[in-house]
Amino acid sequence: MSPDFVTKAFPPSLPPSLPPSLPPSFQIVSADVLVYMGRLDYILGTTSKALKSKNGFFAFTLESLEEVEKEEDAEGREEGREEGWLLRPTGRYAHRREYVEGLLGKVGMEVVKVEAVVGRKDKGQPIPGWLFLCRKR
Repeated sequence: MSPDFVTKAFPPSLPPSLPPSLPPSFQIVSADVLVYMGRLDYILGTTSKALKSKNGFFAFTLESLEEVEKEEDAEGREEGREEGWLLRPTGRYAHRREYVEGLLGKVGMEVVKVEAVVGRKDKGQPIPGWLFLCRKR
């Protein structure tokens, strides 16, 4: 990525908060960002609206709740578990794949591909996660 591209894409005059109406996009990427959010309905709905219809793509990563549920450290933290997300001791959220797929369908997006990935390591241990590629319907 050239420095000119960064300067044009992120000018110094960029407002501290995003304007309420953004122009439609063809591609949105969110790597290691949604792990800091529990409920994803608002952000996925907003992302769907920002994508151009048909052929607008959204790629993102999440930590896997399915793997966290196998761990002992998940006991006692129930907020969001029924919905499909859980705050981990690391301060990041893990999400169940079926929860995310259900929300994507509700906001007019289809899953093109989902892959199990290791998105990060924590204290030298791999953290299992998901890599989603979605398209606006």
